[in-house]
Amino acid sequence: MVNISQKRLFIFLLLLLLLTANIPFLVNSSIYFSTFLNTFTLFISIFFIYHYFRNKESKFTQKLQNNETYKELTVAHNVQKALLDIDVPESTNLSIVKGWKSAKSLSGDFFTFIDKTDTTLKENSITPGVFEYKDSNDQYIGISIGDVAGHGVSSALVMALTSGLIGRIGMNNTSPAKTLHRLNNDVQRFISHSQITHVTTCYAVINTTTKELSYSNAGHLPILLMSSNESITELNAEGTFLGIYPNEQFEEKRHRLNKGDRLVFFTDGIIEQKNEKNDIFGLSNFKDLISKNMHLSNKDLLSTIFSSIESFSKNVDRKDDQTIVIVDIL
Repeated sequence: MVNISQKRLFIFLLLLLLLTANIPFLVNSSIYFSTFLNTFTLFISIFFIYHYFRNKESKFTQKLQNNETYKELTVAHNVQKALLDIDVPESTNLSIVKGWKSAKSLSGDFFTFIDKTDTTLKENSITPGVFEYKDSNDQYIGISIGDVAGHGVSSALVMALTSGLIGRIGMNNTSPAKTLHRLNNDVQRFISHSQITHVTTCYAVINTTTKELSYSNAGHLPILLMSSNESITELNAEGTFLGIYPNEQFEEKRHRLNKGDRLVFFTDGIIEQKNEKNDIFGLSNFKDLISKNMHLSNKDLLSTIFSSIESFSKNVDRKDDQTIVIVDIL
């Protein structure tokens, strides 16, 4: 069969229809044969004309739908950007920086900060056998980072929902495990009938007064702890993804931080970025990069990480968001 465009086929059939309409005058044939050819050609012409315009209508409708989808994606991307463009908590004992590079497709990375001051009564010994209770204000900084499975408007909406829920629940809890337990139940109800399968997150709380770190994990990547002695430790805890099953329990661990320690929270878009050879950046390279640049401030380290990944990937687009939070203990 000759492969010709629909426009040329349309013109060809019209010419054929005009030609067959005059067949009795061009060839020595019966009126029945001429009528048959006319009818057959007319039928074929109508068939192709119908599909020609139907295809045009389909393309026009698809174009309108794409325009609407583009508008929705733009709005969702702006919402995600606004949620991530938040101020970090201020503390005399901590220095926090954060960064986010968006993928071309809308993804679901998020981070949330909680700044809470608790007033408690602490025992203060005056003399043996005599105790006095005084008010003591402890500042708790909560840090969460996470990723919603999937891309598109749905993931952005669940991202906004999860980020808001962590902020609300975290203000009433200093326990990461209890926070994730309640968060999981809320997220599970919201996404149980959606196309989003799960959410990963890591949530940590730092008592800025005692410098005690408590943390829990819901299927997310570990926190990287760089100690002042230049060693890097992966801080992880047992816990499944958010949103799959209700009433899940999450392990909570504690760690005493020291002056000069550095915590790095990150999402999988950092270590899964590929280059032109289809190699991934990888966790090992990421840890080496952090270790080699420990002398930099957290702000300069953040810039170095993003520029290094950009150099590694060269002309390969980001397939996923890249999100980092770096906390220095002062």
